[in-house]
Amino acid sequence: MSNRILFEIYFDGQFKSTNEIADLLFGIKYFAPTKMKGSGMTSGSYQKFNEKKFSEGLRSEFEKGTNFIYGFKDEASNWFNLRRTDENMLISFALLDPLFNNEVLSDIEYIFIKYGGIVARGCSLEDDFWQNNTDLQFYSLKNKPLANVKLIPSPSFKDEKIVDVETKPGHSHIVSDTWFGSNWMMWFGREYFKFIPKEVLSGFKDCYENVEFPEDVIRIKLYENIWDYEIPENRERQWAFRKWTGIDEVAHMLTNQPKLSEDPAISITTEESCNYGGVRRITYFFNSDGEVVVKSKASTSKTYELDKTGTVVWAIEEKV
Repeated sequence: MSNRILFEIYFDGQFKSTNEIADLLFGIKYFAPTKMKGSGMTSGSYQKFNEKKFSEGLRSEFEKGTNFIYGFKDEASNWFNLRRTDENMLISFALLDPLFNNEVLSDIEYIFIKYGGIVARGCSLEDDFWQNNTDLQFYSLKNKPLANVKLIPSPSFKDEKIVDVETKPGHSHIVSDTWFGSNWMMWFGREYFKFIPKEVLSGFKDCYENVEFPEDVIRIKLYENIWDYEIPENRERQWAFRKWTGIDEVAHMLTNQPKLSEDPAISITTEESCNYGGVRRITYFFNSDGEVVVKSKASTSKTYELDKTGTVVWAIEEKV
C-alpha cells in the first residue's frame, strides 16, 4: 500500500449514453493493464486484459442498466475500478506515486464537472487503510504500537476489542454509497450541498486552498504535500474540517446513529422542523471570531433550511 495514492469519485449513476464509457475509462492511460475483471464478463475473477473485450462488456452492462463491478490492474499494483449500484456510480483507482501528476487531477476535475459528481477524494492509500482499520491483528502483523490507539468493545464478538476509528481524523463514513470524511484533497458538487451547505464548505479557511468553480463545484486541499499526513498541523486541519462542516454529525444523522455530543457544534433536524419547503435544517454555532464551536461556547448561530436538491431555501443568523 505504501507510496500509492487513492482516488474515489462518486456520481449519481444517471449516465445517459454508452458513448460516455471512453470518458469514464480515463485511467487506462496512466498505466498498461495486464489483468481485467467484470461481473458480467469474467464472473468477477481476473483474466488477461483485452481492451476491446473490456469496453464491450462494460457497454453491455450500461445498456442493460444493471449493477456491476468492472476493473483492470497491472503487475505493479496500480488499479482502476468502476462500480454501479442502485444508489450511484463510483470510480476508484490507486496509482504509484511516480505515476501521479497534475494531469490526473485535471482528468478528475473534468470528469467530476462534466458528469455532475457528488463528491471525490484523494489521499494516501496506506494512510486511508490505517485511518479506517478496526482489526487489531493488522497492528500485530505490521508491528505497529497501540499506545495511543483507543480501543472499544467489538459490536460483533463478545470480549473482543476493536480500534475506535472515530478518534482518527481521516476516518470515513459511507452513507447511501456516498463518502463523508476529511482527506488531503476533496471535491464537492451540487448534490453534496443537500448534506452540507455550499456556503459552509466555501467558508472553510484552515486549508492550503479552497477553490470554487463556476460549475458549482468546490475543491478543498487541506495541505500541500499528500505525503505529509502525519505532520500534527495537517492532522489538525483534518479535524478542523470535520468540526467546521459537522460532517460526522451529518453522517451519523443519516444513518440514525446516536448523537456524538450533548454539546454539539452543529444541530441537524429533519423535515418535521422545516417551515419553508425544505427537508433538513442545519444549525452551526460560532464564537465571536467566526469559528465553529460547541453550542455552550457560541455567541451566534446560523441556521440553513435545505430542500432535497441542497438549495438553501431559508437561513437566519441569531445570537445564542
